[in-house]
Amino acid sequence: MAEIVIDLKLKLNIPEDGVKVNNLLYQLRKFMTELYFGILRAIFSALEEQAIEKLKRSSPGRYVRNGRRSSGRQIRTAYGLFQYRLARVLDKETRCTLTPLTQAIELPRYCRHVKEAAEGAIGLVCHLSYRKSVKEMERILGTQMSKSTLRETGARVWW
Repeated sequence: MAEIVIDLKLKLNIPEDGVKVNNLLYQLRKFMTELYFGILRAIFSALEEQAIEKLKRSSPGRYVRNGRRSSGRQIRTAYGLFQYRLARVLDKETRCTLTPLTQAIELPRYCRHVKEAAEGAIGLVCHLSYRKSVKEMERILGTQMSKSTLRETGARVWW
């Protein structure tokens, strides 16, 4: 099992005359999205490097780095839209370009929404229509999703 180490440093502004719980929670809330995306980006990067090294070790000289995708892969999460530019590797024998991270973490094609991002809206569908639950999810989380995607995602989760 591989181990990933992430060094993390936070900078908080604490008033000199006393610390209040609401102040700490407010400042931490501002960091949550940045922390989530920063950690996710570091994990993706580390797993990507491991996948590339594994390819190179399996067939020395066959695979070479070929830069990164020009557009980032988009994933909608509970904290909003996450974009990551996947590294590409060129296979010298077949002249094909591969993205090792998609194979390493089994990132599904043509799917931008993870189940945890739709969890709140799926719970609201019991009480509201699909359209209203999507609007409420967008209002609360800032994550957009069409009602047909929610219906499809909800069906996969429940059945």
